[in-house]
Amino acid sequence: MVLKTPLIGLLVVVVVLTACGSIKEREEINAFTKASRDYGRMLRWRSYDGAASFLRARDGAPIAVDIAPLKDIRVTAYKIIRSEVRPDEDAATVTAMIDYYNERENRVKTLTDEQDWWYDPASEHWFLDGQLPDFLHKGR
Repeated sequence: MVLKTPLIGLLVVVVVLTACGSIKEREEINAFTKASRDYGRMLRWRSYDGAASFLRARDGAPIAVDIAPLKDIRVTAYKIIRSEVRPDEDAATVTAMIDYYNERENRVKTLTDEQDWWYDPASEHWFLDGQLPDFLHKGR
């Protein structure tokens, strides 16, 4: 009986630690889902400065963005077509299809936006390593 008590205690510790890891991973995935959706909403509603706030290099440095050229761009649809979260790497990738038009051209175009996201455990936030979609040079 003396031998069983430490063994049960060890088993309880292992189960608790495993559950904590799963909970943290789930919270990280939920935070990513929210961040990627919020980013898409900001693009959709022309809040380019808000979308730019998600941009950070992996070293944590903010990425400079000139949003002035986007003043005539209107996103009409933003759809995530592929999303892969890798919590063990604190990373994720997203492929989004974006329909948009330039108010001066009045023609809807579509572009595929490949996004590399990373998680900063210190701030508990997800960031996008890259630029805003290239509305001015891409699209068909």
